[in-house]
Amino acid sequence: RNVYRSGAAETKPLPNGWWDGKASQWTEDRDQNGTTTGNVAWAGLAMLALFESDHDAKWSNAAAKLGRWIIDNASNKSQGFTGGIDGFDAAPVRVTWKSTEHNIDAAALFQRLYDDKVPGGWKQAESSAHQFIVKQWDAATGHFFIGTLPDGVTPNRDSSAIDAQVWPLLLHDAPKEWQRSLAYIEREHAVPGGFDFNS
Repeated sequence: RNVYRSGAAETKPLPNGWWDGKASQWTEDRDQNGTTTGNVAWAGLAMLALFESDHDAKWSNAAAKLGRWIIDNASNKSQGFTGGIDGFDAAPVRVTWKSTEHNIDAAALFQRLYDDKVPGGWKQAESSAHQFIVKQWDAATGHFFIGTLPDGVTPNRDSSAIDAQVWPLLLHDAPKEWQRSLAYIEREHAVPGGFDFNS
């Protein structure tokens, strides 16, 4: 689950919702109940960090399950992975757009699973995510599109996201040309005292 929650977790995770006193009912958010590809990949990367620290197979097995979830639930006919699943369990909705950032997360997870020799055929999945990222690079403007429209193919040119400009540079085989995105960030994302997430 996405479950973006703040507050002290103490001994157990916070519930995925809140009590709405005004309406006198328990309320949950469809986005928090959803499962997006990037969040699954981040959790998988955390599991692999634990595995690389103590070599306990329970962590690599957990990371492999998360990688398999992405392949099973976010693959489609073209390169890259879709956004995941949105909404509540009673009526889940497949997210059909593709995010550059999510595919960066997925590529990193699949590459680490492959490097750690976790069984699962990860190289093909990494290649699919990586090829999608390459297609999002716009050499004319020196930046990455944020992903696609819901058709999963047409680049979304309506906005820019700072994570989609920076994180590709962290991939193990990032071309030097991609560093041009840093100048794009200075130009399009700078605000007094820092940088804004979108343009």
